[in-house]
Amino acid sequence: MSQYIDPESIYAHFPANKSAPQRLIELLDWLDLSIDDTVGWFPEFTWTSLDWFFPPIDLSPYFGVFANLGDGSLLAYWFYEECDPRNPPIVVLGTDGELGVVADSVEELVARITSGKFPDTCWADLMVSFYLYRDGSLFSNLWEWAKEIWGLTDDVRDQLTASQPGANHPNLEEWMARLE
Repeated sequence: MSQYIDPESIYAHFPANKSAPQRLIELLDWLDLSIDDTVGWFPEFTWTSLDWFFPPIDLSPYFGVFANLGDGSLLAYWFYEECDPRNPPIVVLGTDGELGVVADSVEELVARITSGKFPDTCWADLMVSFYLYRDGSLFSNLWEWAKEIWGLTDDVRDQLTASQPGANHPNLEEWMARLE
């Protein structure tokens, strides 16, 4: 069990009438059993309030926060009005105003983390250093798990990481500007 993971706090703070996607639950369960806190630094997979992010607008109906990247930047599911609530995109909400769609699904997020393939954007550095882990074995173990449990293959990983995340979603920066 990792000190960096508190799934119950995440599930309890998802937007009203939205539940944590099953694949996120599976990923958090695996990470909780697999992370060795003594060999590296990891994001905190725990709920974090969005009160500070875009005051005075309440963002809690739109975002299901599930990770703090260490500098205060957050990973969250984005439940915009027209999205499929069973598979919302994953976004980064950066402390310095970086905003962007990181992945169209948690499978794509895992594919990008394990391959290190992120678009060349202002938030990419936040994701490239997702884990500071001495021997890198967590990435290969994570990919082996995703292949076995989710049926992801190397070909699927290549397809997922070749696409531009967010191409099928509204522009997050423009969407946030409309909230003002």
